[in-house]
Amino acid sequence: MAIPSVDNNDEVKFNLSIFSGFILIGFVIIALFSSLSEDGSSGPASSALWGYSLILFSLVGIIFVKIKMTGDKNGDVLSYIIGKGMPIFLLLFNILWLISLNISYFEDINKGIVSKDFYEYSMLNTILIFVQILISLEIIMEEAFGYSISKVVADSTGNEIKETQKNTVIMVVSFIFIITNFVLSGIQQVTLDYFTTDG
Repeated sequence: MAIPSVDNNDEVKFNLSIFSGFILIGFVIIALFSSLSEDGSSGPASSALWGYSLILFSLVGIIFVKIKMTGDKNGDVLSYIIGKGMPIFLLLFNILWLISLNISYFEDINKGIVSKDFYEYSMLNTILIFVQILISLEIIMEEAFGYSISKVVADSTGNEIKETQKNTVIMVVSFIFIITNFVLSGIQQVTLDYFTTDG
């Protein structure tokens, strides 16, 4: 894996900072702008569409930055997609699924005529997606900034964490989160399909 040159390192850091900021803004939009409306023109579905679209755009940008960090070598890109990058690509698919749910049931979700369970599962799914993004980006941020949560933990406890151990733990935890996210998205789909009232 190629390490970015000194000239490109500042650009990589800047791009990752911008995309990470957009991800945070996306979650803020989802959290703060989700009040129901009587006409269905705004509400939780609107904020979810804006927020998840911003997160999706930012994750795709981060993937391109990661590909640039690998030196644009086809072998490295393919191995990243199949290996360490798989949780991020599955996360992108899950976010696309959530966007399609919010588009399909836009007015019903905004009016609040869906099951109350939908909103609880939606909030839980959003929290898990946020945590999963933090976990998935651990390796990318460490490569770009040289800063890692695991390094901070290792320094504070005095225990050294091996790179292979850390990567294995991150992959396992990411896949657990992805499976949980897909289950929650499936529950949201079923709730919308079968437990939506007519108002």
